[in-house]
Amino acid sequence: GVFRLLGVRFESSKYFWKDYDGRQFETTSKRKVMVPFELASIPAQALGFNPEMVDVEPDWEADTVFPSPSGRANPIKRLPGAPTSGAPPVPIVAVLGHINHGKTTLLDALCGTSIAAAEPGGITQGVRA
Repeated sequence: GVFRLLGVRFESSKYFWKDYDGRQFETTSKRKVMVPFELASIPAQALGFNPEMVDVEPDWEADTVFPSPSGRANPIKRLPGAPTSGAPPVPIVAVLGHINHGKTTLLDALCGTSIAAAEPGGITQGVRA
């Protein structure tokens, strides 16, 4: 099906494909096959869809300023076309890292808590906001 349309071939338990510059890639996992948008849009168009490339890092405009919890000015960046009225957006932060590398300790230091000290074995068992 779709992999064949994208030029991805499977042989010897591996997936192989090339980008537009001719660089060849390989992986043993179907989930790790990554193809450029231009190639991925071909089967979508063949199925009657009109795919659009979306910039995952748009130009942000810091035109609105809200106070931060510390009282300092905190410019909130909004997507172009986002409503400017109503409640300020809630910032979302994800802390990612390998097990036992200090994520909870970092959050404890930032929030003034001591969650890591109370966790069994020092391994955080829960997610918090």
